[in-house]
Amino acid sequence: MKELYLITGFLGAGKTTFVNMAVKAFTDKRIAVIVNEFGKQGVDGGLLSGKGYEVTEISNGSVFCVCRMDMFIDALIQAAETDIDLLIVETSGLSNPTNIDDILAQVKAVSGENFDYKGCICIADAVNFEKVYETAVVIPDQIKQASLVIINKTDLADGKKAEELIRNINPACEIFRTVYAEIPVHLLTDLKPVTHKILGGKQDLLSSSLTFKVMNKPDIELFRKLIDGIKSVIYRCKGYAALADGDYFIDGVMDKINISRTEKQEQNGIVLLYKIGQVKKVLQKAAADNHIEIEIKL
Repeated sequence: MKELYLITGFLGAGKTTFVNMAVKAFTDKRIAVIVNEFGKQGVDGGLLSGKGYEVTEISNGSVFCVCRMDMFIDALIQAAETDIDLLIVETSGLSNPTNIDDILAQVKAVSGENFDYKGCICIADAVNFEKVYETAVVIPDQIKQASLVIINKTDLADGKKAEELIRNINPACEIFRTVYAEIPVHLLTDLKPVTHKILGGKQDLLSSSLTFKVMNKPDIELFRKLIDGIKSVIYRCKGYAALADGDYFIDGVMDKINISRTEKQEQNGIVLLYKIGQVKKVLQKAAADNHIEIEIKL
């Protein structure tokens, strides 16, 4: 029977970093990964591809809501029919995983295939957890579903307040503090799923996404000003841009966004996740103020 691990956690907490780390712990197994991204343009799938395992990407919505659930079930059935030993599902940061048992039951009913569900691991950001806990309604349900919560980025914050909040939500889960999402292998191999039914179902329906491309290769400092101009109106920013002195990877949550040089990318586009509002106008103004030509796709 094929094993299945579910990875949750809010935007930018370090889920993709964790998946890259986790697969190294299972070098003796044939692995596949399903990546779910809320935006129309995927980014994480590209960060995971080429690592020696198959990656399936499901974008533009959560795999746990009706908009993408059929695609998710189909992807699970296809994975079950292959010769893999282990499947890792990395969910969108806006996903509510409380119906995972129902989805796996549907997979079995339709195909006869059954996964050995090992449990849910939730990645929490020590720096931003308090902020997202107050603004994103899915966070408590992500924590409730988890057998293990990893408090990541503890080199930047001690995570004490995050742990206190997590304990109030799920007293039974194991908590491990880490940097770069690295954990002892036994926490994976010994993982057990939550056995009681989680009553949840809240989805952050006020969130939406858009993708924009930088068209005219501006100076890095002008581009930084553009990003500074939109920080206050977004949840998440992730993608690639071709600037005057080379290609850059943009990645961050709320007001903490990193811009770093990267190898040349064919992909050029930045996904913004945001609460419904005047994001498009704010982005257009920031671009115009800094003489940057952009193309927006909603």
